[in-house]
Amino acid sequence: MAKKIKVIRRRKFSITKTIRNLFILSAVLFVTSALFLRTYNVNLAVAVQKTQKKIVEVQKTNQTLASDIQELSAYTRVAAIAEQDGLTLIQGNIVTVVSGE
Repeated sequence: MAKKIKVIRRRKFSITKTIRNLFILSAVLFVTSALFLRTYNVNLAVAVQKTQKKIVEVQKTNQTLASDIQELSAYTRVAAIAEQDGLTLIQGNIVTVVSGE
């Protein structure tokens, strides 16, 4: 019997196959990155909307508190509470301070 000889074929380097594979890889990466960026952009838009909603709520609260401060610090209210507690206003003790002097 004759000896069997294994023939080892070397693969030839083909530039066209390499270019084709790189093109396919770049196309897949492009689609993947486009999907990722679109999803990330949507998530950021949702976060911006939530933050804007919170800002509006805080602004409304601030406006309400500012009007409450105006009501509570009115001179007539303070004078009425002082009068109920038996305090009196002595005109000689009043000092007027003008800003800028």
